[in-house]
Amino acid sequence: MVSHGGCGAAVLDAAFPNLGIGFLGVALAFGLTVLTMAFAIGHISGCHLNPAVSIGLAAGKRFPASELWAYIVAQVAGGIAAAGVLYVIASGKAAFDVSAGFASNGYGAHSPGGYPLASCLTAEVVLTFMFLSAAALCAVASNCPSTAVCGSWAVAFLAGRGLPESRVE
Repeated sequence: MVSHGGCGAAVLDAAFPNLGIGFLGVALAFGLTVLTMAFAIGHISGCHLNPAVSIGLAAGKRFPASELWAYIVAQVAGGIAAAGVLYVIASGKAAFDVSAGFASNGYGAHSPGGYPLASCLTAEVVLTFMFLSAAALCAVASNCPSTAVCGSWAVAFLAGRGLPESRVE
């Protein structure tokens, strides 16, 4: 779902430098997709949408390590399948060129803003820590402040993901 909601917005509706829905639109697409999935599957699995969340929860002893590999395999397989579906959809447009980035990110020449590796790595580590902290609190803790607070954290976090390394290229 995240691949279709977020990456789909980046691939189909945004471009750099002609922004289309813009960085905020793509960030909101990611955030609202995560929020939707939290409501849909949060009560079933804790809404583990990527291996970073699952590994973080297992490291914090909030998720059984014995189940970790099954989650990671399912998450990676789901991401690959979703990327394939998105490729089929995007390649229906005559001007589509997979070598133009296909919603990838990077640093240096591969970053729309030209940010160096140190800046991108710093943003990735800090924002992933914030995301995993919110995920650990809201996905498995019985004392989560409220779903609305957790949802706003997810949207705010993902809205900030556009800087410094953009998810759109």
